[in-house]
Amino acid sequence: MLGAGCRAVARSLARCRPTEGGVSIQVSPHNMRDSIAAACALGRRNSSRDPLLPAVQWRISGGIRRDGRGRGGCVHIVGRALHVGGCLLQGRIDDRGGGIDGGGGGASRDIIRQLQALEGGRRDICVDDLEERAVAIMGSMLHWELAVVLNLYGRMRRRMGKEMLAAIERQVLAVMGDFDCVSMVKTMHAFARLHVKPSQEVFDGLESVAVRDVNKFDPQMLGKTMWGYGTLELMPRAELLAGVEERGLQIMFAFDANSLVSTIFAYAKMGVTPRPDVLARLERQVQAKKDDMQPAGIAVMLWAYAKLGVSPGEYLMLALEQRGVHQIKRFTPKDISRLYWAYARLGIVP
Repeated sequence: MLGAGCRAVARSLARCRPTEGGVSIQVSPHNMRDSIAAACALGRRNSSRDPLLPAVQWRISGGIRRDGRGRGGCVHIVGRALHVGGCLLQGRIDDRGGGIDGGGGGASRDIIRQLQALEGGRRDICVDDLEERAVAIMGSMLHWELAVVLNLYGRMRRRMGKEMLAAIERQVLAVMGDFDCVSMVKTMHAFARLHVKPSQEVFDGLESVAVRDVNKFDPQMLGKTMWGYGTLELMPRAELLAGVEERGLQIMFAFDANSLVSTIFAYAKMGVTPRPDVLARLERQVQAKKDDMQPAGIAVMLWAYAKLGVSPGEYLMLALEQRGVHQIKRFTPKDISRLYWAYARLGIVP
C-alpha cells in the first residue's frame, strides 16, 4: 500500500484517527514511503517506551500533482502513541487545493489560525464575522478541530455566540464516533473553562468516550476531566468514577501538583469522598510533590478537605504548612480566606 503513491496514502490516512501535541519531526516528502514508515516507527518506539503517552498524528503539507508525486512542503509528525503498538493517524485529500492535510481543509485551518491570532492579542479581527464563517463550514470540521476551537475559546474565556455554540454541538454529535480520549478531555475542559454546560446529548456522548477510553488517560487527562465535572457541578456516572479511581491508582506516581489539586477540588465540588485507598495514595503523592505546590494549590487542597469534612493526614498537613510558610508572602486574600475557612471547618489551629 505504501508504494501506491500519495493519493493511496491519503486515502488510508483518512480512515484513521488523529490526536495532537507531543514530539514533532520533519521528513522530506520526496519519498512518501519512507515518510509514512518513519511515522509508524516513531509511534511504535514511543508507545513501547511509555504506555502512558497518548498518540501519533501526522500532517502532510504542500501538495501533490495529478501524477501523485510530492511537490514542496514537508511531512510533520506530531504527537505520541495512544495504545501500545498502535498509531492513530488522520489525513484528508483537499480536493480544492490538490493537497493533503490533517483536518477539515483550508477553511477550518483559517478559522483556527484566526482564533489563535485573537488569543495572541490581535484587535483587527471581527469575532461576529469569524463565527459566521465558522458556522458556515462547521459541517466539515473533524472532531479534533472542534476540540481545538473549543479549547481556544476556553483559554480566552470568551463566551461564543449562541449560533456558534449550537453549530459546534451539532457537529460534535455528528462526529462523536471519531472522538478519542484527547479530544474528549479538551472538549470537556473547554466547556468547563467557559462555564457552559453542554447539552445532555453531547454530555452523554463525551462521557461514553471517557468510559471507553479511561484506561488511556494520563494524569493531566484525569485531572482535567475531574476538574471539568467539578467546575460544571456535574456528577459522573458510577462506572466512569470507578474507572477514574482505578486508573488514578495505577498512575498516581505520575501526578503533578496541578493534577493533584484539580482532582481533590473536583471531588469536593461534586460532594463525593474518594475511596480510602485513593485518598491515601493521593496524600502520599502530595507529600512527594510538596515542593511544587503553589499558594493557590495549598489553599484549594485544604478547602477541598474541609468541604468534604475529611481531616488531612498528619504528614500531609505538616507538608502543606511547611510549604505554605515558605511562600507566605505570595498568598492572595482569596487564598487566605480559603485557609481560614478550612482551618475553622476542620477545627485545626494553624
